[in-house]
Amino acid sequence: MEKERILFIVNPHSGIGNKSRVAGMVERHLDHDRYDAELRYTERIAHGATIAADAVKEGFETVVAVGGDGSVN
Repeated sequence: MEKERILFIVNPHSGIGNKSRVAGMVERHLDHDRYDAELRYTERIAHGATIAADAVKEGFETVVAVGGDGSVN
Protein backbone atom coordinates (compact mmCIF):
# COMPACT_ATOMS: atom_id res chain seq x y z
CA MET A 1 0.00 0.00 0.00
CA GLU A 2 1.36 3.40 -1.00
CA LYS A 3 1.57 6.04 1.72
CA GLU A 4 -0.63 9.11 1.53
CA ARG A 5 1.38 12.32 1.22
CA ILE A 6 0.42 14.93 3.79
CA LEU A 7 1.80 18.46 4.05
CA PHE A 8 1.65 20.55 7.21
CA ILE A 9 1.86 24.29 6.54
CA VAL A 10 3.07 25.96 9.71
CA ASN A 11 2.71 29.65 10.44
CA PRO A 12 5.44 30.16 13.05
CA HIS A 13 4.07 33.55 14.11
CA SER A 14 0.41 32.65 14.66
CA GLY A 15 -1.45 32.04 17.87
CA ILE A 16 0.15 31.90 21.28
CA GLY A 17 1.73 28.43 21.23
CA ASN A 18 5.29 27.51 20.34
CA LYS A 19 5.31 26.24 16.74
CA SER A 20 8.84 24.87 17.05
CA ARG A 21 7.32 21.75 18.65
CA VAL A 22 5.14 20.90 15.65
CA ALA A 23 7.74 18.73 13.92
CA GLY A 24 8.22 16.60 17.03
CA MET A 25 4.48 16.25 17.53
CA VAL A 26 3.99 15.09 13.94
CA GLU A 27 6.86 12.63 14.33
CA ARG A 28 5.41 11.18 17.54
CA HIS A 29 1.70 11.08 16.73
CA LEU A 30 1.35 10.52 12.98
CA ASP A 31 0.90 6.98 11.68
CA HIS A 32 4.09 6.76 9.59
CA ASP A 33 3.05 3.43 8.12
CA ARG A 34 0.12 5.21 6.48
CA TYR A 35 1.40 8.77 5.88
CA ASP A 36 4.50 10.37 4.39
CA ALA A 37 4.59 13.80 6.05
CA GLU A 38 6.38 17.02 5.25
CA LEU A 39 6.38 20.40 7.02
CA ARG A 40 6.79 23.78 5.37
CA TYR A 41 6.87 27.12 7.17
CA THR A 42 5.32 30.36 5.98
CA GLU A 43 7.64 33.33 5.58
CA ARG A 44 5.25 36.20 4.84
CA ILE A 45 1.60 37.18 4.60
CA ALA A 46 -0.36 34.96 2.15
CA HIS A 47 2.60 32.60 1.73
CA GLY A 48 0.46 29.71 3.04
CA ALA A 49 -1.85 29.96 0.03
CA THR A 50 1.13 29.69 -2.31
CA ILE A 51 2.51 26.70 -0.42
CA ALA A 52 -0.91 25.00 -0.53
CA ALA A 53 -1.31 25.57 -4.28
CA ASP A 54 2.17 24.19 -4.91
CA ALA A 55 1.40 21.16 -2.71
CA VAL A 56 -1.61 20.29 -4.87
CA LYS A 57 0.53 20.54 -8.00
CA GLU A 58 3.13 18.30 -6.32
CA GLY A 59 0.53 15.61 -5.62
CA PHE A 60 -0.06 15.94 -1.89
CA GLU A 61 -3.38 14.30 -0.99
CA THR A 62 -3.81 16.24 2.26
CA VAL A 63 -2.77 19.75 3.26
CA VAL A 64 -3.04 20.84 6.91
CA ALA A 65 -2.84 24.44 8.18
CA VAL A 66 -1.06 24.75 11.54
CA GLY A 67 -1.52 28.11 13.22
CA GLY A 68 -4.14 30.37 14.67
CA ASP A 69 -7.57 31.22 13.29
CA GLY A 70 -6.04 33.60 10.75
CA SER A 71 -4.06 30.77 9.15
CA VAL A 72 -7.29 29.05 8.13
CA ASN A 73 -8.87 32.26 6.89
